[in-house]
Amino acid sequence: MKLNVLFLHGLVQTPEMLSESFSNLNKSLSKILNITYLKSPYELKNFPAFCKITSEKTDEEIKELEKIVRENYYRRKGKKNTYGGTWFFTDSDGNYSPQLKNVKIIGLEESLDFVLNECKRTNCDGLLGFSQGSLISAILAKKTLNDPTLGWKAKFCILFSSPMPYATSLNTLLTSGDKIKTPSLHILGKSDVMVPNHRSLLLTECFVDPIIHYHEGGHDIPHSDDVSVYENFLSKFL
Repeated sequence: MKLNVLFLHGLVQTPEMLSESFSNLNKSLSKILNITYLKSPYELKNFPAFCKITSEKTDEEIKELEKIVRENYYRRKGKKNTYGGTWFFTDSDGNYSPQLKNVKIIGLEESLDFVLNECKRTNCDGLLGFSQGSLISAILAKKTLNDPTLGWKAKFCILFSSPMPYATSLNTLLTSGDKIKTPSLHILGKSDVMVPNHRSLLLTECFVDPIIHYHEGGHDIPHSDDVSVYENFLSKFL
């Protein structure tokens, strides 16, 4: 028996990039997992500038810093037509910033509907997500548990480098009401600088009895030395 899973990629990624990152683990887990790598419905038209900020920075100050980083990047690298996938935007111009708090999230509901329809179509058992994709997985797990009329719910989630969002609306969505009862395995890289461990640990607190596993890498998917962690977790659903 194999478990059908959808794997949701991170910001600026593609399904092909994610598949390559997971290839070593996939070989080890191929007897129990049938993976569909799902492409986000949106693409970034502007470079997603990441800045090292302090908590006291306002949204306007962060936007100004991001603008400087973005313009410097364009001067060095030139402008491209696309900067990879995203599951939602943080403004009406098609930009994405993970650090802004008071922003309007655009495209989230459409992405959730898209993933939900794919879950039904593929007879999906569980969700895997990396970075931004793990955030979408967590939100969908909560949404489908709270609304049985949607006709599907995840048996489990495996979330890699999952960020607790700074955006107030997303944060409230995850922290309000009951905790997520979906069994979850959270994989954190000890040297992750893109999504520091404390941000991922905040997201684990949104789940009931989360299992947390650390690997020696950073913002990436660990290799086959962690196979037993996945096998032990997934064996409960076979």
